Amino acid sequence: MRVIDDVYGIRTAEELGVLTPLLVVASATVIYGSYQALRAQEIKRRLAFSTVSQVSYVVLGVAMFSVAGTVAGSCTWCIRGS
Repeated sequence: MRVIDDVYGIRTAEELGVLTPLLVVASATVIYGSYQALRAQEIKRRLAFSTVSQVSYVVLGVAMFSVAGTVAGSCTWCIRGS
C-alpha cells in the first residue's frame, strides 16, 4: 500500500496499469489464504494464512482505486495494528 501511494502515487499507478494485476493477485491471495487457513491443523499455520488473507483485503481495497477503497484499506490497516 505504501509503495503504491507514497512512491508512485495512485494516479501514476493507474497510468502504468499496475492496479488491475494487483487486484487480481490480491483477490486470488484472499481466496487461497482463507482456504489454506481452513485446512491447517496447527494454530501457527492457521494464523499465518489468516493474516496473509487479511492483509490481502487491504491491498484489494487500495487496488480498487477509489477514495472509499483507499480509506477502507487504511482503516483496516490501522485497526489491525499493523
